Amino acid sequence: MNDQDYTAVFTVDQTPEEAFAAINNVRGWWTGEIEGSTDKSGAEFTYRYKDFHYSRQKITELIPGKKVVWRVVEASLNFVEDKTEWNGSEITFQISQQGDKTEVRFTHVGLVPEHECYNACSGAWGSYINGSLRSLITTGKGEPNQMRIGIIGAGNIGGTLARHLTRLGHLVSIANSRGPKSLTGLANEIGAKAVSVTEAGNAGEIVIIAIPTKAVVDLPKGLFANVSSDVIVVDTGNYHPELRDGRIEAIDRGMPDSRWVAQQIGRPVIKAFNTIFAKSLLEKGAPKGAPGRIALSVFGDSLDGKATVLRLIDDLGFDPVEGGNLDNSWRQQAGTPAYCQDLEAAALRHALEEAVHERIAEYRAAEEARIKKYMAAQKT
Repeated sequence: MNDQDYTAVFTVDQTPEEAFAAINNVRGWWTGEIEGSTDKSGAEFTYRYKDFHYSRQKITELIPGKKVVWRVVEASLNFVEDKTEWNGSEITFQISQQGDKTEVRFTHVGLVPEHECYNACSGAWGSYINGSLRSLITTGKGEPNQMRIGIIGAGNIGGTLARHLTRLGHLVSIANSRGPKSLTGLANEIGAKAVSVTEAGNAGEIVIIAIPTKAVVDLPKGLFANVSSDVIVVDTGNYHPELRDGRIEAIDRGMPDSRWVAQQIGRPVIKAFNTIFAKSLLEKGAPKGAPGRIALSVFGDSLDGKATVLRLIDDLGFDPVEGGNLDNSWRQQAGTPAYCQDLEAAALRHALEEAVHERIAEYRAAEEARIKKYMAAQKT
């Protein structure tokens, strides 16, 4: 064990024995398929998370109320080049009484910064240990909900989503048009993985497209051709014909911008995260039930896809609002009453209903005029 091994520490009011019992209830706090006994010395259990992660652990030490040690006998991490990085490493839980508190110290011995998976794996462990396991000990309910998320676009919205989603413990791969090297600093800072656009498109359960509308046609051809139909694609974009995107005839004729995006990539999309400024997304998330909690709406044709994105919005600290099918997503396009107003849920629903379809072009033009005025003021 050295000081570079990934370590997480927390304290709780519960007894060491209660902490010990929760640690051994691995299915209660670690997302994935787990087979075998997790609470008997000498036993082995396997962990599998879809096609991304497989590992087999042997319980080598089990001291009630004090210590748990697993040795990773075999592992295959399909999201890094060296799939065996976990092989031979040890996962330890040390439990100690600290006054009237119980301290739990987690260390993954052998998970060190020079490993490719360090950022993603340490971020995931941080969520599971400090979040899910701690919750299981203190409330009796864990929160094993990690997902693999690809983000295409590292600008204001894409970068902010990447920052928050890694904090929540999700395994985030982020890409932009300039290549992975341009994102190394951001990725290292937030615990994401810098990848190519193609790799982000194949990253996992959710792919978020956070790029200018005009850039959608420049995405790799067939980006999603071999991606499972279960993978959810989210479009966060807003069409700005005068400021940035140039004229797109189909959208100008009334097609919702996300419907156009879906046609270009040959894939259904969910519309979300386009009605909030990056600063609000970064700073204004709040716990569920908090007064004044901002709401975000979601549109799409897949009920399961929308349900997943709505849950993600809640986890990010915003009230989720179901908006309807994708053809109705014009209700939250640029300049509409619901657009970037930081509204609470009831007010957001009212604003969505208040939008008038015949005024789409007018809404957009007014928003572009506002942006132009803002940009001009910044130059003076």
